[in-house]
Amino acid sequence: MKFVIKTILLICLSLGIGSVVSAKNYKMAVTDIEGMDALISEWGPFKEALEKATGDTFEFFAVSNQTATAEALRGKKLDFVFL
Repeated sequence: MKFVIKTILLICLSLGIGSVVSAKNYKMAVTDIEGMDALISEWGPFKEALEKATGDTFEFFAVSNQTATAEALRGKKLDFVFL
């Protein structure tokens, strides 16, 4: 029984340490908001909650329209988009 508990604890600690080491930085955009100030004021709380929940870092990427968004995704300058 002690062996099982030690094994589970070791796995949990390994997963926790691995998630800290593998924290990533993602760029995200919202297509229906123009300007970085509006993006930060409307989506800032969501970004902070997402960072807290995942342990990753998220950076806003301003886009002017859906075509610019598609080009940023294709050019790998952007990771994901909220339409």
